[in-house]
Amino acid sequence: MSSDDFEFDFERFAWVGIDRYYTTPTFEHTKGTIFEIELVVNKPFEEVDIQMLPSFMEYWTYGEDKYIKPFKLIEVEMKDNSIKVRFETVRKSKKFDEIKILLIDVVSILDISGYEIYSLKVNAISQ
Repeated sequence: MSSDDFEFDFERFAWVGIDRYYTTPTFEHTKGTIFEIELVVNKPFEEVDIQMLPSFMEYWTYGEDKYIKPFKLIEVEMKDNSIKVRFETVRKSKKFDEIKILLIDVVSILDISGYEIYSLKVNAISQ
């Protein structure tokens, strides 16, 4: 298992603009927390994105060696221009907000694919 004993340069990813959409969760995010991400974009998802985004979410990792997998995907629901994803936290860093790191990657992909974020919500389902 990889260690989170490294530096993550959030400033390097400022271009993504994640701070416009996301703030630190208002819920206590610990191992075992089930949470949901809801994203609404400016246009309907294309077929390639409907195939790619759930897979990306399921296998997403981070870290210097990309071996840190903090979330287990529970469910993905995509409709027109929205995606709702439910995760269980299986590993929680004391150092990083892994939800923010995941969202930096997701928003980057959506931006590159020509989508604009209309809304982004993160809510706890159970803790």
